[in-house]
Amino acid sequence: MGLDFYIKKTFYPLKARTQNQKKRKTNMNFEVKRIALTFKICIITVIISSFNTASAQQFAIETSYSNPVRFGTGVSNTFLHQNKVGLAFNVPFSSNFSLLTGAYYSLAYGDKMQLFPDDDYVSTHTYAQYADVPLKLMFSLPVSNTFKFIAYGGPNMNFGISQKQFVLSTLGTQSSMINDVYAAKLLSRWNVQIEVGGGFQWKKFIVKGGYNLGLNNLDLTKTYTIYQSGWYATLGYELENLKPKEKLKTIDAE
Repeated sequence: MGLDFYIKKTFYPLKARTQNQKKRKTNMNFEVKRIALTFKICIITVIISSFNTASAQQFAIETSYSNPVRFGTGVSNTFLHQNKVGLAFNVPFSSNFSLLTGAYYSLAYGDKMQLFPDDDYVSTHTYAQYADVPLKLMFSLPVSNTFKFIAYGGPNMNFGISQKQFVLSTLGTQSSMINDVYAAKLLSRWNVQIEVGGGFQWKKFIVKGGYNLGLNNLDLTKTYTIYQSGWYATLGYELENLKPKEKLKTIDAE
């Protein structure tokens, strides 16, 4: 997605923006907002209920690398290099199952070159910042006191904080720069994803890998269909568990 996307969006004929397209856009925005609200309510419910559980609450600091790709119809693929850091919050509710959530911040960048006849090209440089809040069901399979396998799956809310694209074109005499695709209302900030993955934990060290599948169309112009998905690898370290405080027993004097 580069200059071709910007030009088509800017000069797209007004007569093509029909009332049906506007209705579909309104419906899509409403669905995304409804999913986001439901997700927030679930997160709050999990956090509140976790303080009443008898099991230990587990925190872990995590860092990961991912290679998401933005793809769709009518646009070329954009590959990103993404580095993420955050805090995971695990709430066990049985010996093998728990709810896994947290908060993450990430930086991403990507370079794309589109070649055309007569040695013309369009070069696109992308710089983005994201925030993620997952809510996953996790299954743990202990092998020993220090080693266990883990598998998980569930929704992930990916929110675009900023995304700047710098576009350089040699097509004719044109050159262009898009400051922020969110401010220009080209892409939706909300990327609703389904995340699946697995890994293992040895002592306090955690190794995980998985895939985030984008579900909603990110294009706000209603001209294309654009999704963003990708693989990732994560390293984590478990912090000290937070266990409920035990009530002090009182002994009556005889």
